[in-house]
Amino acid sequence: MKIEPFFQAYKSCLETLTADTIDSLDAHLVEDVRFQDPFHNTTGKAAMKRAIARVFDTATDVSFCVNDHAAAVDRIFFKWRLSAKLREKTWRVNGVTVVVFSDMGQVISHEEYWDAASQLYELFPLIGPL
Repeated sequence: MKIEPFFQAYKSCLETLTADTIDSLDAHLVEDVRFQDPFHNTTGKAAMKRAIARVFDTATDVSFCVNDHAAAVDRIFFKWRLSAKLREKTWRVNGVTVVVFSDMGQVISHEEYWDAASQLYELFPLIGPL
């Protein structure tokens, strides 16, 4: 299976996602998709969309960009940067995601890896840099 076209469509969806277009993810996900990041471990389209929507609910000027990727048989590994304004401060998160695709080209699993301690907690005065 050639997954590059499926990845390019999913990447385009992620890079243009807004609070108003969150439902556009549905076309790319299996019903019981698994989503994991440092704060979430969910199953199902609705749960994944809720987790992603939290970014748009709590931040402004959200921008997501995929910088590089590599493909294996049924999965893509990609590096990305999320930029936004959070509490009037610029927030940048660099991460890596592993996405596994079904035979039909839909996302079965989306697992994000990024360092919440060094890239998020320092924005909160009570926690500060770790």
